[in-house]
Amino acid sequence: MENKINTQDSIKESRVAIEEKLERKAKAIANNAKHILAKKGWSMEQFAEIMRKTPEEVTSWINGCHNLTFKQISTMEAALGTNLMHCEHTSVGYHNLSQKTEAEKIAYAIKEYKNTHNMQNFFEQKWITRFIAMVDFKQKNGHCNIPTASKEMDNLRLWISTNRAKYNKGNLEPAKENLLQLIGFTFNVLDARWEAMLKQLENFKAKYGHTNVPTNPEYKQLHSWLEAIRISYRKGKLNDVKLSQFKQIGVDLKHQTMRIWDERYAQLVEFKKKNGHVNICPYYGANKQLIYFVQKQRNDKRGFVISQEHERLLDEIGFDWEPKRKVFAQILNEKNHQLWLARFKELKTLKKEFGTSCFYNRTDVDGYIMNWIYLQKRKLKLNKLTTEQIEMLKEIDFFKDNQIDENGESITETRKVKKPGKGRKAGKGRKAGK
Repeated sequence: MENKINTQDSIKESRVAIEEKLERKAKAIANNAKHILAKKGWSMEQFAEIMRKTPEEVTSWINGCHNLTFKQISTMEAALGTNLMHCEHTSVGYHNLSQKTEAEKIAYAIKEYKNTHNMQNFFEQKWITRFIAMVDFKQKNGHCNIPTASKEMDNLRLWISTNRAKYNKGNLEPAKENLLQLIGFTFNVLDARWEAMLKQLENFKAKYGHTNVPTNPEYKQLHSWLEAIRISYRKGKLNDVKLSQFKQIGVDLKHQTMRIWDERYAQLVEFKKKNGHVNICPYYGANKQLIYFVQKQRNDKRGFVISQEHERLLDEIGFDWEPKRKVFAQILNEKNHQLWLARFKELKTLKKEFGTSCFYNRTDVDGYIMNWIYLQKRKLKLNKLTTEQIEMLKEIDFFKDNQIDENGESITETRKVKKPGKGRKAGKGRKAGK
């Protein structure tokens, strides 16, 4: 009998505890909704209109005077665009406790977190323990960045990494997220560093009137960061938001390296206007700086490190990324053409001197000229002389003097062979005329 009475008493106590917890949760959800409405700047009438309810009905929900159903909570969550079920701790009102210190607000928030979560759960208990350790570290050091050299803080550092990873994946519980935000926890280290360095750059500009950060020890870190940003800009990896931030400060992202690139590119454009191509080599009179610039662009292209902007500009002027065979063939052709013109000039001089361009069996003409003349006849037969070269040879009567046509064939009559037996005796053992 006593056992039955004790069981009934425990059931009553459990029911009372559950009812108190449900009431506390309902108030937490209502207060959290109030806080979000104030943050968004919405009036009760506007909120009611969005939810398609009367202002009186919505007011009773927000004031906690109404037992909220799951459907009503879901409707408010859809209208506010947030999760009210898992943000109970924000509803306690520690955001509005302007008279309390930061430490008191954090202590109040921890207490409410414990009240709204199952502290019998091992993982919940472990999380809040780590959070309290994080609060102690923040109070002692003024920040939440655990040094990597501290082996004693390995567990806390791992806890921080886990929470950051969950936040970036969108898996961090809103209640935990709000607690961490309360102590100034940095979820994105890179963004926080960006903002900090950008602030330092703004202070430097305000102090000195420019953004040419020196390399002295005082500004060494800022200088290195700015150089890294310039490299990212050169490679086209800096997004529009960050570019606009730099423009507002007045930072010149084109450092000396980029200015040199622009100068060399301008020289390359002038070279093309002068020569009709961009085959840079000493043969065409290109300087060493321009030759090195062209080689570096090709190496950057092969290594996939050239920026899209630079590649586009070079493509616009017809830059050849794999030019070796093409350039060598072009240079060889031009050298052969220059040599041909030199030999033709000598032949033209000899024509004026001797009155002919045929020097067969002559000893007073250099042998290389004789060989060159023979080579032109061979090229005529093989059709390897250009139209321009044929016309130039015609101008000095080359074909007439050497008794050949434009195909290199002889135009002289075939020599007649005398038949044996007439005017001389036939050979022994042969018949005359045979």
